[in-house]
Amino acid sequence: MKRIIQAYCSLGLSIFLLINSGNLPVHAEEAHNMEYIGHLGIGQPKDVIVEGAYAYVAARSMITIIDVSNPADPFQVWYYDTQNTATSVSLEGRYLFAACDSQGVLMFDVSDPCNPIYMGTYDAPGRAFRISIHGSRGYVSDFRKGLRVIDILPGSPTFLQELGYNEQCTQTWDVAIQGDFAYVGTDLMKLFVVDINPESNTYLEILFVYDSVERGRRLTIKDNYLFVADLSTEGGLKVFSVNGDGSLTFIKKSATIHQPQDFFIHGEFAYVVRSSMIYVMYANPYHPQFLELIAQHNAPYASSIFINNNRWYVASYYNGFFVYDISDPHILRTIGHLNLPNGGRSIAIGNGYAYIGESIDGLKIVDVRSAQPRMVKELPFISSTDAIVFKDNYLYIDDYNFVILDVSNPVNPRQVWVDQSVSVTDICVEVGYAYVTGIKNNPLPRKRGLLIYDITSPSSSQLVGFYETPYDESLLGVGVFGDYAYLGRYHEGLEIVNIKDPSHPVHVDMVDLDYAYYPYVKNNLLYVACGTRGLAIYDISDPAAPVKQSVVPGARSVYDVEVIGAYAYITNGSGGIITADISDPVHPINVGYYDTPGNAQALAYYRNCVYVADEYAGLWVVRNSLLPYYRISGHVYNENGYGMDHIMISIADGDYEDKRYQLTDKDGYYEFTHLGDSDYRIQAYHTEIYLSPSGYSYLPLSDTMTNQDFYYAGRIEPPPIDVRATDITVDPGEVKVQGGPNGYVNPEYSQVAQIWFHAKGPGEATIKLYTLQGQLVNEFTHQTAGSGAETVVWDCCNADGSTVASGVYIAYIEAPGIEKTVKIAIVR
Repeated sequence: MKRIIQAYCSLGLSIFLLINSGNLPVHAEEAHNMEYIGHLGIGQPKDVIVEGAYAYVAARSMITIIDVSNPADPFQVWYYDTQNTATSVSLEGRYLFAACDSQGVLMFDVSDPCNPIYMGTYDAPGRAFRISIHGSRGYVSDFRKGLRVIDILPGSPTFLQELGYNEQCTQTWDVAIQGDFAYVGTDLMKLFVVDINPESNTYLEILFVYDSVERGRRLTIKDNYLFVADLSTEGGLKVFSVNGDGSLTFIKKSATIHQPQDFFIHGEFAYVVRSSMIYVMYANPYHPQFLELIAQHNAPYASSIFINNNRWYVASYYNGFFVYDISDPHILRTIGHLNLPNGGRSIAIGNGYAYIGESIDGLKIVDVRSAQPRMVKELPFISSTDAIVFKDNYLYIDDYNFVILDVSNPVNPRQVWVDQSVSVTDICVEVGYAYVTGIKNNPLPRKRGLLIYDITSPSSSQLVGFYETPYDESLLGVGVFGDYAYLGRYHEGLEIVNIKDPSHPVHVDMVDLDYAYYPYVKNNLLYVACGTRGLAIYDISDPAAPVKQSVVPGARSVYDVEVIGAYAYITNGSGGIITADISDPVHPINVGYYDTPGNAQALAYYRNCVYVADEYAGLWVVRNSLLPYYRISGHVYNENGYGMDHIMISIADGDYEDKRYQLTDKDGYYEFTHLGDSDYRIQAYHTEIYLSPSGYSYLPLSDTMTNQDFYYAGRIEPPPIDVRATDITVDPGEVKVQGGPNGYVNPEYSQVAQIWFHAKGPGEATIKLYTLQGQLVNEFTHQTAGSGAETVVWDCCNADGSTVASGVYIAYIEAPGIEKTVKIAIVR
């Protein structure tokens, strides 16, 4: 049941509180793990900042202060009636500054937020749009008269008077300050860098002009990077590195968000406001998915955003002031979506890539290492795929026949084996064997049943056993538990087969069950997807005699299921997916659902997210909001016990293949938040010193971990250029990578990546370097004698000679007897 409570304050402002007291969202499209907390209707807000228990809001014809100590019940404690629209607010210590268009900049002492004291006004020569505070100076963006610098120190002889200006950068929207430089965003198709520390006169000189920013609406500097919201048609969130002389070097632009109005950087994430939406993306330049979209949320008429204590404070131009809980920045309604022209019918995930079968157009390979999935490869030689299994870098698929692909390099998969004598309906892979239901076409006559393949060496797989079902109906699915296989079919029940001897499978029994499409086994329980009859659960403590426990309520069109922990994730056809609590299998409880737009056919679980293949609407990524989140935090200390800033900390999750990074702050502190119950490893990196311990591992993480500290343990001497190892042992057909003294490679210290391999014969070796997104970085060849270990050196450069960015790269090596991929970590 959902209740709406409405109250009124003395100024006639409406306050809304939304309470969801049931287990399920009222609508399928409602937010998951994004709880609407409170709302205060005030006249057309333009900007908001929050400090402590108070929000300071700039709005049309007013400045207001709101008590948000109870975010579900915000109430106004003070307001000031302005002559013009207040376009922005800034807070420095106990002083509040409000830019109020042609009224200039107003200053208040807000030591007591309920009773502010007016301090004075700077009468801007044009229209004050925004003010940025740096020390005792205020930098005013005057839309008509450029950049103005004023004294904001109370008691100073020049208090609220102008100290300097530059009128060339007119139509100014925002300014960011670092050192002696001001970075000025304008509506003049340019971004200006201005010297704000002139030796003699008050006129501020322009040092650099950049036309790569056309409409710099909002600017922020963090960790020596300038983030710019470019409001132009082809704009977006743009990032530059700030050089010592004040100049800028372009780093990257967001590919998915154009014309942003505002943004706020909080931790590792940037929250970007555009067109009634708030988008979430990685803001850490060291993250492999830097500036890639991970989530989005509706925010009607949002004009400004501020974040404090895991809450969004949003100024909505027509709808007032909103407060949202963002306990998980990744999960805002849908996490991600990728449209597929012919929908999705089957899915498997491995090593950060989803393999999706379409009903008409074959197989798609999608990068799912960030929550916003991205297509990296289409396989036109695969025609139709209803069954896909990923195991140990191989893909076992139904392409009418039984096909095996090597996907050790997902951007360059290879077919290594096929059995054209079988028409496949389902595949189950266990250690050393593949169990395939379908029709054996050769020799004639055709026979329905279970085929068992030895896949110890996938490229030379062999059919070792066949069980012919005595029933007329075709088999649809297969699940395996120990020495037993469970075979599903439309009407004739669930067939049990003893497979202890793979060469001679034997019929055991038949369970009376209609529409036993796809059996799935987990933890002594058998889950059977029964189409319109729901999901049936059986106890198979005695595998030869399953005992029915229950049918999951609410599941009415079930074709796939996966069980993780206490939850079963179930496809429900046109009803999307269902989450059921199966901790008591006799009494399963339907605790959640997500209604995808089309027909949910298959799903896979990967790193706390459910990936849903929708027959008509592509790939959808959602998350069970009932799962807990944890954090890991600590410090890095120098030899004197003080915190060390700008130390790189990495966290690797799951299989440790993919990492994300952050830098310690000025106190040496780091923190990774919103972590699920996966395996993680934390490591600290520095090119000049050793740190102890080498890292922390959590197998898995089951609680928040604090005080995960690193300590100075001595200095490192940088290795010479093109260092060669003498203790590398490489067996025939093997490939190894040697990096710097910490494992990764830092080209700033002339470190190189050495790729060692031992070809099985003479010939040409080809080495190609890719980004994780599949973009070719560089390639070269090497003539190998094939008589022993050899090495090829990569100098961490692109093909044009420029140094690559920090991140993880894939090296693909092809030589006589070798075709492998390895990963190389670059840290600059």
